[in-house]
Amino acid sequence: MRNGLMGRSALAFVAAALLASGAAAAPNDSQSTPLPTLRIVPGQGIGPYSLRAGLDGLVRTIGTEGMHRTIVDMAEATRECDRRTTGRLIRLEWRQLGLWLTADEASRAVRVLSAYGTEQRFVTDRGVRLGSSADAVARLYGGDFDRISCRVPRADATAVIFRYTTLGIQFTAAYGSALGGGRLFEIGVFAPGTF
Repeated sequence: MRNGLMGRSALAFVAAALLASGAAAAPNDSQSTPLPTLRIVPGQGIGPYSLRAGLDGLVRTIGTEGMHRTIVDMAEATRECDRRTTGRLIRLEWRQLGLWLTADEASRAVRVLSAYGTEQRFVTDRGVRLGSSADAVARLYGGDFDRISCRVPRADATAVIFRYTTLGIQFTAAYGSALGGGRLFEIGVFAPGTF
């Protein structure tokens, strides 16, 4: 297993998403018109949102309407994880779109761009969607992944990240009574080999 700045963003996502809501929310439950399907391409981006655009470019492309910004203290966010880290990240979230990104606070370098929740419109290059089982990930992407586990006491759950460092994609599944056994609630992309 590897440790690095990219690991911080994944752990920040897990801690913040699960602690804030207790479960993964469906971002578009209140909308009557479904949003278009967006393809998740490992190491590149999600739909029209390219990692190459950087933080400012992604914010311009996604927009600021409904955007929530927080700073994540990684020492606090990873205290219940089997891999601890330090530092501070910017977390931007667009709940209505089901998108989330993290960036290093000092350098503003994007760490991970993620689709989250239960919205079925996000699909990877190999057919994995939010809500798919973690078993499907191993079947379609293989067993060469880093595994990070975080306990979420408030939700009586565990979140497990399956990170494919060389591909630039990670999947987060929730395990526990309130969250459903081993279903994906986050799929994130990052620059390959940066962990």
